[in-house]
Amino acid sequence: MNELESKIQQLEAEHRFVLSRISHEIRNPVTLINSSLHIIEQEHPEVQEFTFWKETKEDLAYLRKLLDELSSYNNSDRLNLSDIQSGPWLQELSAKLRLLAGDKPFLVQTVLPPDLPVVAADSVKLRQVLTNLARNALEAGCTCLRIEASADDKDLTIHVSDNGSGIPEEYLETLFCPFVTHKSGGTGLGLALSKKILDAHGGQLYLSSSNKSGTCFTLCLPISTAPSKKPRINPAT
Repeated sequence: MNELESKIQQLEAEHRFVLSRISHEIRNPVTLINSSLHIIEQEHPEVQEFTFWKETKEDLAYLRKLLDELSSYNNSDRLNLSDIQSGPWLQELSAKLRLLAGDKPFLVQTVLPPDLPVVAADSVKLRQVLTNLARNALEAGCTCLRIEASADDKDLTIHVSDNGSGIPEEYLETLFCPFVTHKSGGTGLGLALSKKILDAHGGQLYLSSSNKSGTCFTLCLPISTAPSKKPRINPAT
């Protein structure tokens, strides 16, 4: 069994390495194309009136977003752990999440007991998870996001609920599958990435409820000095 696990880990490491190299090779010409478009637009502003110019820029922006999310997905189980005071951290993050809506009405409510525990976690990646959930809620027409946390002897539990349009039942089966998306401009990596980050922490991310009046996701993080599942180290690129 140990030999099989070792082989699986080796194949996963090789897969991540290949994916990293492919992303790197694609990113270089994409960066050059983006710079060229910017120079052309600066020197010849009339191109903005050309047919398909806007679509070309939007497609390029989508490709850059896809490469960024692909890189994040590929490295989602590489954790930089630190002790996080979960209550103050969630309170501070909630204020930042409000900014995602820009000028649109968007309320972020928090229900945080004063005795929430310290957890060992990667704060950058956890912030990415909650930001993904908030962005998804906004895209579903949410005007109010509620972050509620509680803890027992083993886990910190965070419920993230919204008043958006909910998730259609036919989408639930593939909700956390990578590259599966049902929205325009989506990459299909946001929820897959978020779940992978929680898995790397030895925790869970799942859909608690969804209906026409909103959606609720639940995050569970173990309260310990280290994640129950050790982060894997990718080979250097």
